[in-house]
Amino acid sequence: LVDGKNCLLLSDGESCTGEIAEKLRFLMDFPGTARAIGSAGREFAREHFSWEKSAKGLKAFYAAILAGK
Repeated sequence: LVDGKNCLLLSDGESCTGEIAEKLRFLMDFPGTARAIGSAGREFAREHFSWEKSAKGLKAFYAAILAGK
């Protein structure tokens, strides 16, 4: 993930409500940028996450458990 390109990342911390509000204001102020980030984020998700990949990972996880690893 790349902050500002395909997502808006938040800093670590217990309370980031002010930061969330700031990011939401940014998205409302720049709707074209919001659409571009959303589209890029959607594409990232399509490329990196799928049911097939999840199933393969789960299968490997269970195989390792059964093999005693």
